[in-house]
Amino acid sequence: MLLNFWKKKRVNENSTTTEENLTTNTEKSILENYINDNNELDFSICNNYIDSKCQIMSQENVLFFNGIINEYIEKDKQLKISDNTNDILPAGVTYNTNLKINIKTNSNILIIYAILKQQTNTFWIVELDKIIKIQENRSCFRQTLRCRGIITYTEELKETKIPCDLIDISLTGISFRSTINFDIDEKLTIDNVVLFKDSATIYKFDCIIKREFKDENNNTCYGCMFEKMPKEVEDKLCTDIFQLQLLSNRN
Repeated sequence: MLLNFWKKKRVNENSTTTEENLTTNTEKSILENYINDNNELDFSICNNYIDSKCQIMSQENVLFFNGIINEYIEKDKQLKISDNTNDILPAGVTYNTNLKINIKTNSNILIIYAILKQQTNTFWIVELDKIIKIQENRSCFRQTLRCRGIITYTEELKETKIPCDLIDISLTGISFRSTINFDIDEKLTIDNVVLFKDSATIYKFDCIIKREFKDENNNTCYGCMFEKMPKEVEDKLCTDIFQLQLLSNRN
């Protein structure tokens, strides 16, 4: 559900906000001052992100609205957030609803776990529960997988389907183990991919094989590059990859 977020980021790429003015080195220094051994951040780091754009989502990654962080209320450990387009905020979200708030920075995404405490037409007040830093180069970050998919490829002009074990994934590609030999630059499809338990999304990826390698058990593996991925699929995949990292950190 990052589609609207990334669109707004591109539209407003020349605007000046606290978020966009943080250089990578400055941001790294700030984060290191607030992070603990569990990769969680002290709530007071929110003071560094006043006027930053963010996403307000449900725990199931349903987007409520794209917002601006207006204020960190330290004594109550709360944030005041308004809509970044001055629209009327969604109504009917239940008091004490669990939320996720994503803040995109130059090289990271901060994911804030929070609880809705006050709701008006113009702002929400949320109580902070946990803040986690997700290291980000969107295209390069790679996450280990524990799931399977179905490969569809053409053999002697006949379409063939086989199951495969998926190894890892990024926004640019995916790798898998196979007992079938493939050629470099061969095109195939990997579908029926559910990245984690209870995910509502079943992915289908059009791929080009770019490398062959062996895993620790000497099994043949292939690294693929995605092709023709729509922007809305890329944004959904981005959200799910970060969700996978969160699940991995908790386990």
